[in-house]
This record gives sequence, C-alpha cells and structure tokens, in this order.
Amino acid sequence: MGTLRGDDRRTLEEAAAWFTRLNQESVSEALAEEFFQWRRTPAHRAAYAEVEARWRQADRVRNDPELVRLTETALRRPKARQVFWRRAAKALPQFGLATAVLAGAIALAVTLFAPQTYHTEVGAQQIVRLEDGSVLRLNTDSKVEVRFTRTERRLVLRRGEGFFEVAHDVARPFVVQVGDAEVRALGTRFDVRRAGPATQVVLLEGRVRVSRPTRDEQWTLTPNQKIVLNGARPSPASADAASATSWTTGRLRFHQTPLADAVAEVNRYNREQIALDAGPVGQVRVSGVFDTGDTRGFVSAVTELFDLRAEVTAGGVRLRAMDAPRAG
Repeated sequence: MGTLRGDDRRTLEEAAAWFTRLNQESVSEALAEEFFQWRRTPAHRAAYAEVEARWRQADRVRNDPELVRLTETALRRPKARQVFWRRAAKALPQFGLATAVLAGAIALAVTLFAPQTYHTEVGAQQIVRLEDGSVLRLNTDSKVEVRFTRTERRLVLRRGEGFFEVAHDVARPFVVQVGDAEVRALGTRFDVRRAGPATQVVLLEGRVRVSRPTRDEQWTLTPNQKIVLNGARPSPASADAASATSWTTGRLRFHQTPLADAVAEVNRYNREQIALDAGPVGQVRVSGVFDTGDTRGFVSAVTELFDLRAEVTAGGVRLRAMDAPRAG
C-alpha cells in the first residue's frame, strides 16, 4: 500500500483518536468543548472528515472478500499485530478493551486506505497499471499519490509530469489534482505537468475539464489543445500534443523550439546540466528528435548546427557562441 507524509499521518491518527473517544457511550461537555477547539483548525477538520469517510469505507470489510483477505493477512503478521495493539493502547489508554479494539481498527483502516505513492528519480520513468485498468506514465523526477474509492478515482500530482490513459467508469470520476487545479477526465488521454507554480495540461484524445474551484474557473479542452495555469486567468490554446508527449516513447521531439526551451527540457532528464549563454543564441529554433537523457548527443547536434562551442564545467557543459570569449 502507499505511504503518508509524517504530518498527515499524525493528524489522521489524532483525528482517529477523537473519533474513538466521541463514539463512547457518554461524552462529557468538557470533552466535547475540547474537541470543538481542536477541530477549528482546517487541517484537523479535514482529517476528521477523512477518518469518518474511511471508517464508513472500512465497514465494507465484512462484505468484501478481498478486503477481508487483506485484513486477515495483515493481522497474521507479528509486526502488524504489535502495531495494531500499540496504536490502540497509545490512542486511548484510559478506556477499556472495546475502545482499544475500535481505535486499533481505525488505525488499521488509516493504513489500508492510505494513498498509493509512486515516484521517479531524475532521468527515470515508470509505467503503472492502476486497479481500474487506467495506465499512468510518470516522467522524470515526478511523484503522484493515488487514492481510489467507490465514488471517485483521485490522483494528486505532487511534482513533475504524468501521462494518463483513463479507463471508462461513469460511477467513479477520474480526477487529477495539481496545486489548486483539478483535471477531470471524460474518457481520455492527457498529460499534466507541474513546473514550479505553473501547471500545463495537454489533451491528446477525448475531453478533459480543467478547473480551479477556489477561483470559480473552468475550461474544457478538446484534442490538440493545452492550457497553462500560472497566475492570471488563462485560456485554451492549440498544441502539438504528439510532441508534448513524445517523452512517453523515450524521445524528445522539438519543432521550431527556441534553443533555450529545448535546453531546459533536455536538462530535466540528467543531473549533469547544460548551461546556455544569454543572448540571441537562446532564440534560435531547434527541430529534431533526441533520446531522453542523451545530453551528449543533443550537445553534439546543436553545436554543429548553430556554430556553438561546448565547454565542460563542474556541473555539466556550457554552450557559447563561437565568437564569445572563453571562460577564464
């Protein structure tokens, strides 16, 4: 199963403890007031709602053979049993056995339904076939969290880039969350890239609905369209979707791309970086296909095409115009 970040897990466990305490036969007025104070924090409020939702979802265990098998397998492991009872005792030592069992069950539910996390290192890619038949392709230096429920398939792109081929399922919308934006698939193939504060969505096939709920903004893309969310209100624009997603085949395809942009793209796949001198050389246009990670092949091609000089540096290589002074 997946992993939670430390802060998220601690908050969920606090919420699980509160859920358990409030499900006792009697709750004092002082305890209720303490809970309301704790829940005033937005993160705490969201975590408590999450625990309630997970507990309802965990109730399926009794009627779901697969979840029964997972739970029984987990609890047969000595380490899992120790964790179960340790969390139960730690959460509410002042209550009885029934309460401890409930607390432990909630802790187990938190673990069972934690999001699955996938990530890649610089220069690496990964293909993941999700449980619904959808396919996720992760690009270099990327991270995504996957959480499927009975009502929704939600993926959170924490960094980098992912290409999504979505299996049709009317009952469970497929949503990619990236920053404050959401991309809702309508049976489709699309690419989402997160670069700093900017998010780019490129559509190859089908339709997607892109929105920023906090700003009450929404757009629908059709094939060979893209949208870049970066501050001001954007609008869909035409895109060469095949070139934008050529990385999924292990290639980078450039068509009349400014050299500065091509260098930035090549640098994503290698820790040894290409530095490009400032000036007009950055605006010359590059067309061609290069293997991802083949920095040497790219440097060789552009130095020959544009009469550039390549100088080895501690961090990689610097490209200069032939008439530029050498680094001293």
